[in-house]
Amino acid sequence: MNFNVLSNPDLNFYLTLIKNPEKQKVIEHDKKEKIIFFNPDFIISPFQIKISVNRAYFNILYNKSKTKNEKKNIIYLSTNEEKLEKGLLIHNIENNKKNNYYVLFINMEKNEIDNIIKDLKGEEINEINYCKYENEECVINHFNIKKEEIQSRKNGIENAVYNKISTKDLK
Repeated sequence: MNFNVLSNPDLNFYLTLIKNPEKQKVIEHDKKEKIIFFNPDFIISPFQIKISVNRAYFNILYNKSKTKNEKKNIIYLSTNEEKLEKGLLIHNIENNKKNNYYVLFINMEKNEIDNIIKDLKGEEINEINYCKYENEECVINHFNIKKEEIQSRKNGIENAVYNKISTKDLK
């Protein structure tokens, strides 16, 4: 899925879901600044990542970031954690038990993305909302979503997550 964000329209992003890549390849590629691996257990849908990307670039634009590192900001803003370090641990590769990843490519050419996906030696999943139905309990716990929040919102868990990450750190 390709997308852009209002906070930085010159950048383009590509998000995909990879099942069972070689762990060592993930570790190697994770060191690159233009690639972010997310643990899908904590992602309710791709829109959650899009919100995090947009917020990260707005925070950078207005000097409100927890860190100057774009990658860390995006990861942190996709979680419910108050502290940057805890937010980064949520998506740490070593903590991913199922070995599936949402992978975000930042401003990279299509052929470069294809080569990296091939190098990961995993299966790219066309149904990018795959994890939405596998991780609800994990997401509910991580985001401290109460039963009332789920019942009072039209799209339940998804809207509760979007609300929490889009208003995170706003005081």
